[in-house]
Amino acid sequence: MKRKGIVYGLILLVLSLIFTLFYNASVYAQTPITLKVAHVTSVEDSRHLAFLRFANLVEEATAGKVKVEIFPGGQLGGDREAIEGVKLGTIDITCAGSGIFGGFEPKLGVWNLPYLFTNSYEAWKVIDGPAGDAILKTLEKQGMIGLGYFENGFRNITNSKRPINSLSDISGLKIRTPENEVLLSTIRALGGSPTPMPWPELPSALQQGVIDGQENPIPLIITAHIYEMNKYIALTRHSYEPMPLVISKKTWDKLNHFQKEVIKFAGMVSIGYNRGLNLKLANEGIGIIESKGGIITRPDLGPFKPPTTPVREKFFKEVLGSELTQLVTKEIKKVQQ
Repeated sequence: MKRKGIVYGLILLVLSLIFTLFYNASVYAQTPITLKVAHVTSVEDSRHLAFLRFANLVEEATAGKVKVEIFPGGQLGGDREAIEGVKLGTIDITCAGSGIFGGFEPKLGVWNLPYLFTNSYEAWKVIDGPAGDAILKTLEKQGMIGLGYFENGFRNITNSKRPINSLSDISGLKIRTPENEVLLSTIRALGGSPTPMPWPELPSALQQGVIDGQENPIPLIITAHIYEMNKYIALTRHSYEPMPLVISKKTWDKLNHFQKEVIKFAGMVSIGYNRGLNLKLANEGIGIIESKGGIITRPDLGPFKPPTTPVREKFFKEVLGSELTQLVTKEIKKVQQ
């Protein structure tokens, strides 16, 4: 028996060595490639930090044969330009708010619908499940392969005019939104005057008084220093926003099986890292903003929800269709029971 154990051990060792040699040979035989990643936020933002993690994992797993070059801060254009670049194959990877992707495939706007989720954990269960997969798959006809969802978080309204304690306080405020019909309709339903605008144009528009405010999650309000231009921050939490992480189908089709598996794994790890960072900053952010002189209000959201019901109903009927609507609503009900 002892002899058999030794023999089996030797066989396993030899097989392990053969696999290792084959693996290393296959990796080193690959032609080096560089993947170009573009996003619009600063190097302090959770998506950039997650992309750094993604790049390290990919380069380590491929022994440096696949490199990842990151262009933050809108260096290659705004979100729409980055997504367009991924479609064309001039940019390999990006992530942006689901609502912005809705300008390319309207069904992605479903995750921006007002008051769909009450917390991030509910949202994660849905977007990581069959409903999230089905919605992400609709991007394939646009030339993009979805790797999963980063998180942007729950959006809140900020402004420079007055604190928001009730629905009437939003009335007449010029609020910047992304170029996203769902968010435009939501702000309009809440009584504001929505102004669509690319992210890179936002700081100057706030400083010059072209708009009164904007709406974004707490982490982005902090990393972009929005509180310095808008001291009133209302926790309206009117829309949750995941950020699809996508790779160009043209790029994907050029990769071998091993490279694809590495990218999928690195994507999964970086998604978890992004969400953890984002949730931590969202929880700590209220104190940070108040310490910087920002004024936080927590309006009763009960009156905010009824005016936005038509936004949801119209989207389900006119954009999502019955099959996907049933899937999405079923998964949401499941996690909220």
